[in-house]
Amino acid sequence: MPSYTAKGHLLVRNAGDNSVIGYVSKNISPVTSITPDVVVALTVSITLPVGAMRGSQLNLAQVDSSNAFPSFGLAQGGYFYFSSTNDTPAGSSPQEPGNVISDSFGAASSESAIWTIDIVSGTAFPIWINSDGVTAKVQLFIDRNVLHASGDLNAYQAVSGPVTPITFTWVPAV
Repeated sequence: MPSYTAKGHLLVRNAGDNSVIGYVSKNISPVTSITPDVVVALTVSITLPVGAMRGSQLNLAQVDSSNAFPSFGLAQGGYFYFSSTNDTPAGSSPQEPGNVISDSFGAASSESAIWTIDIVSGTAFPIWINSDGVTAKVQLFIDRNVLHASGDLNAYQAVSGPVTPITFTWVPAV
């Protein structure tokens, strides 16, 4: 089936008031932070069938990242880190294909084909697939300007203190 590639950035918004915080930074080493400058924002791409404007279990290919891993996904290490990772197949459970977190802190499983993206509405969110095959929509947040996700935000905050819940919005790259 013929396909096309769409390029964009992930805009980070405060989930409470929808205010813009910034963009996912292209400087992923080893954690992912936010930048206010679109020039330093990570450019990602998705591949969709011709005519499609949305998809699920997509890989977000990193167009301009300086590290060796091709996709932007989640790595698991107690909670989730947004990380550069090797590709994982759509629908797969956590794997250890290699990711920035593993290179920095030791073995961490990861997934890349986790993204649901609608390029018209801007909807963009990850869905993790647990090792038992059950999907889990994770809660996104920032803690000291670092992007994270958790299946239980309250449990994370009980240990680490208050965080800012966030959402992502797909913004086409120009």
